Amino acid sequence: MLAKGDGYGRCARVNGVTRSKVPLLFPTMLADVDTELVKLIPAVLWVFVAVWALILFKGDIRKLLGRAKGVKALGIELSLAQEELDRAAQEAAAPADEAVEKAEQDLERADELISFRLSPDEVRAEYIARPEQRSKALRRAQTIVPALEPGAQVLWVDDHPENNRNERRVLQSLGIFVDEVRSTEEALASLRRASYDLVLSDMARDGDAEAGLRMLSAMRTGGIDVEVIFYVGLINPLAGVPPGAFGITARPDELVHYVLDVLERRRL
Repeated sequence: MLAKGDGYGRCARVNGVTRSKVPLLFPTMLADVDTELVKLIPAVLWVFVAVWALILFKGDIRKLLGRAKGVKALGIELSLAQEELDRAAQEAAAPADEAVEKAEQDLERADELISFRLSPDEVRAEYIARPEQRSKALRRAQTIVPALEPGAQVLWVDDHPENNRNERRVLQSLGIFVDEVRSTEEALASLRRASYDLVLSDMARDGDAEAGLRMLSAMRTGGIDVEVIFYVGLINPLAGVPPGAFGITARPDELVHYVLDVLERRRL
């Protein structure tokens, strides 16, 4: 309520404030606003800096986030790979009894050559991977795979691909693509048509005990310089690695190590 007077000088109060004091509030309010704005400047600048950094480094940030997600997903996949590797080890150990029996017979027939032959325990070691050995292979994969280029391509040559289903799932769980063919002819055609990081192969196919070696020879003759790893049911450790091959094994954990070896070398 406005009291009597000239409306500006000697009035009593306007809305509870002495009217003569009202004009004095505006400079004070403006000063307070300026002070608050000054305080906000650093925060606003940080927002602009953050937006600028996101725009400038968005590609690198996306890669880092993708890799973080990939590592998290890899942890889940590795638990599945452990199960598949355990199953593969059980199946790979099946020929061990046959090999051990042969080793025992060899030792009985040729005691004089015992220093050149393997004991039954040594033969078992060529086929049976202990749990800690299987875990070691996957721990190595957990360290190496995130640093590898994604999308490694493997060609697996075997006339009985069902025998490798667990091992194939292990590789796939590590982010490795696996193509399967059943013959040397199919393998050579695939290698001419597409690019592969390595070839996995059995040794005997379609009644030919050295089909794998013949395929390897045909690859080299044809100028196909891709590493070959032989994964076999029965192995003669004393024969060593076939000439021109990267490795040979009957154990799934060793297969994983060989595959990682090849992929690491291709990265360098």
